[in-house]
Amino acid sequence: MPDAPLDSPPFPSGDWSYGGSPTIGVSDGNSYPLMAALGHNSGRTKFYGWINPGVNGSTSGQTNLPDSYDIYPNRLELDQGVAILERLPDTVQAQHFDWGFRLTGFYGTDYRYVFAKGYFTSQLLQHNRQYGFNTPAEYFDLYFPRVAQGMNVRVGRFLSIPGIESETAPSNYIYSHSILSLVDPFTNTGALATVRVNAR
Repeated sequence: MPDAPLDSPPFPSGDWSYGGSPTIGVSDGNSYPLMAALGHNSGRTKFYGWINPGVNGSTSGQTNLPDSYDIYPNRLELDQGVAILERLPDTVQAQHFDWGFRLTGFYGTDYRYVFAKGYFTSQLLQHNRQYGFNTPAEYFDLYFPRVAQGMNVRVGRFLSIPGIESETAPSNYIYSHSILSLVDPFTNTGALATVRVNAR
């Protein structure tokens, strides 16, 4: 496999998978400052996150809607404060079943773009709070190396796969988002299988 296109850090991931699975056949080379400081950078279970403030200038006084993500004009906001605890399955080996998981805590003004009905929705639907908390990723990865060239089954709640934009700040190159970000379903709950058919 070729080298990862971007270094980690400063990016939280050196490889970007399409979203439904860790990259099958590629080892986890991601490095996180907190884990390095604790001397656990080589472990499979990792804790990391980011704080992403934002500010914009606007001729609007109350809201930038229908723009999305930067909807509060002319002031500094905490868009995202995110903490992630995860363990990636070992998808390089082909001898045994492996597993992983991810738990994500998400706080800030962007919480409104990652909720699903029944998950902390009263913050927005009943109170329209500026800041809120959400858990957009709570899932298990089950890796079966002997199905084709590897199969990962993700079960739980995860960020949606379609689309070029991402809800998480480090995965976006620019601050603003398209108007479609107001209506796309950005989280899914269920099960999803990803099968690697060949190495290309």
